[in-house]
Amino acid sequence: LEFTVYTTAKSTDITAIEKVVYSMYPILDSIMLTLLIVLVWLYKRGRLEDYWLSISVSMLFWTVGDLLYAFTTASGEYSIGSLPDILYLCSYTTLAMGFAMIIRSRQRFSSITPEPERMLDDTRPITLEAKKTYIVWGSDGERAYEIMMEALDTGLEGLIIARKHPNTIREQYELKKTAILWLSTTASQNVINPANFGILTDTIIRFIERGSNTIVLLDGFESLVTYNDFRKALLVIDHLKDVIIYRKSRLILVLDRITLTDKEAALVEKGTTELT
Repeated sequence: LEFTVYTTAKSTDITAIEKVVYSMYPILDSIMLTLLIVLVWLYKRGRLEDYWLSISVSMLFWTVGDLLYAFTTASGEYSIGSLPDILYLCSYTTLAMGFAMIIRSRQRFSSITPEPERMLDDTRPITLEAKKTYIVWGSDGERAYEIMMEALDTGLEGLIIARKHPNTIREQYELKKTAILWLSTTASQNVINPANFGILTDTIIRFIERGSNTIVLLDGFESLVTYNDFRKALLVIDHLKDVIIYRKSRLILVLDRITLTDKEAALVEKGTTELT
C-alpha cells in the first residue's frame, strides 16, 4: 500500500487526477478486504446463506487482483493477460455463480404448490378463521401441531416451517402432501436459513398467493431472533400478519414465553388470537 501510493505520487507521467485515482485503489481494496473478513465471519456463524461464500470468494479475487494491478502498474510491470487479469476473470466467474445460487434458492421454494392433505370436508367446519394470525404458547409446540392437523383435516392447504426435521414431522403426523420446510443452517434440500428473512417471507407469500384456502405454521421464532435480533424478527411477523389479512389466509405462530420479555411478548401478541 505504501509503495503503491508513494510511487504513484512521485510519478511525472500522469495527471493529478490520475494520481488520486491510482492511489485510491489500495485504500478502497483495504476497505473491501475488511468487509470480506466480516462476511466470512458472519458465514461461519451461520448468519448467511451459502451463496454469500461464493460472493466473498469473488470479492477476494477482485481485491487481490486490484492490489496486484496497482502494484504492477506503479512499478511498470503490468501487461495485458497477466495475473491481475486472471484474478479479475475468476472474480467475475465466482460472482456469477453466487447470483446463480441466489436465483436457484428462490426458485426452489417458489415452486412449492399448495395441496390439501385431505379432500375438503363440507361436514367439518373450519374452526380457524381466515385473515387471522394465531399464537400458541409452549416450549414444544405440541398443541400447535395438533391444531394444525385439525385444520388440515378440514381440507386446508398447509405449509409447515419448523425447527424439527421434515421427516420427523411427516412420520409423527402421517403427512403425505403438506409442504414442510426445515428452519436450519444445514446445507440441504427444503431448508431455509433462519438468517435469511428474504427467502422466508418470499416462500410464505408465494405459497399463500398460489393457494385458495391456506394455513401456515411457523415454529421457530426463537431461531429468527437468535440469528438476527428481536426487532427484525418482529418486522417479519408484522409483515406476514398483513399478508395473511390481504390474502385471506391463516398463520399459526409457536412461541415459548420464557424466551421473551413481557414487552416483547406483548409486541408479538399484538393483532393476534391466542389458542389454548
